[in-house]
Amino acid sequence: MENPQRLARPRLPFKSEKMGVLTGMLLGDAGMTKKYPRNLTICHSEPQKEYFEWKCSILEHFGFKKNKVREMHSKLGNKAFLVDFVDDKFKYFFRKFYRNENDKRLTRIVNRQNLRHLNLYGLAIWFMDDGNLSKKDYPYVCLNTQAYTYEEHVLLQKFFKKKYNLDVKIHKDKHYFKLYFGQENNTAKRFVKMIEPYIHNSIEYKLR
Repeated sequence: MENPQRLARPRLPFKSEKMGVLTGMLLGDAGMTKKYPRNLTICHSEPQKEYFEWKCSILEHFGFKKNKVREMHSKLGNKAFLVDFVDDKFKYFFRKFYRNENDKRLTRIVNRQNLRHLNLYGLAIWFMDDGNLSKKDYPYVCLNTQAYTYEEHVLLQKFFKKKYNLDVKIHKDKHYFKLYFGQENNTAKRFVKMIEPYIHNSIEYKLR
């Protein structure tokens, strides 16, 4: 796929490239609700406004229509921007990415059907949403995947090994888990090299 900085309008909906981007967004910070399964919600804080607008432009290039952007303010005065994109096609993603827990709690899930769509473009978006690179002692990357079960982490670990030959570790984070790309087989450096062409200018600080 071409560099997202020069993204052109795709011709057809839900080609593999689109699926990969949407998968990366949903693995990251994009959200959906049981009440509005036609809505895909994008939200970012004010320091990431440029990144927020870029993600919105991608979805608009894909032909999705957005509602009015809303500003949100926390009690501490922090500002964030939120917008809903609405399309019947999003119901497909709702069925694939969410399950009900006891008919009360809605939980996001990872499975093989979801991961088969994930491409480098989507992986870069997932990193920009939930990842960080540390160079303090040696390069390593973490993906903050604490929302997923241990079994789902094992599935993600196998996915990275099979598709990209990356030796990803599962680290315990208190009562949760997260993915860790370390030094083994230059995993962290190789991961960064894979996604770097797709990183938006305003998020490049995460790779420094």
